[in-house]
Amino acid sequence: LKAHLLGELDYLMKENRWKDADTKNSQFILVSAKREKQGYFELNDVKNFQCQDLKKVDDLWVKNSKGKFGLSVQKRIYLETGNYLDFDWDKEIFKKWNEERYNSFLLRVGWKKGGDQMRYDELPLWEEKDLDIYNFVGTIPTLYRTRRETLLRDRLRTPLFWQRLVDCSK
Repeated sequence: LKAHLLGELDYLMKENRWKDADTKNSQFILVSAKREKQGYFELNDVKNFQCQDLKKVDDLWVKNSKGKFGLSVQKRIYLETGNYLDFDWDKEIFKKWNEERYNSFLLRVGWKKGGDQMRYDELPLWEEKDLDIYNFVGTIPTLYRTRRETLLRDRLRTPLFWQRLVDCSK
């Protein structure tokens, strides 16, 4: 099933169907974590996420978007905006969390406009077919549609996957 989902994800990306690809990405992540029935993640699901699957899906995003999208792209931007990947899995907190720097990241990837974080359906990418003129880098994957946790978990979900990328590279 995972190979099939990755094949579909690759096809959707090559067709520039970015919103469909983002949805398929979430489905793959849930299947890989064995959480498709629940439709969301627990903290341990991210902490123990299979490194090989994370790398496969990230490689597809980076390759098919010519380096504009992917978890590793988002991780780079997150760090460039002064944020830290120093999550304490036991205490369930980022040690050096800074709201202002996180907001800088949100603006840079196109998840925030003015003072408000954008809703999923409002992301400007959904209207764009030509990535060469799209202004943002790192907009997707969002992982917005993968669970229904608290606001805190919602805000931390994607950075936790970047933390997992770091953990997998050790």
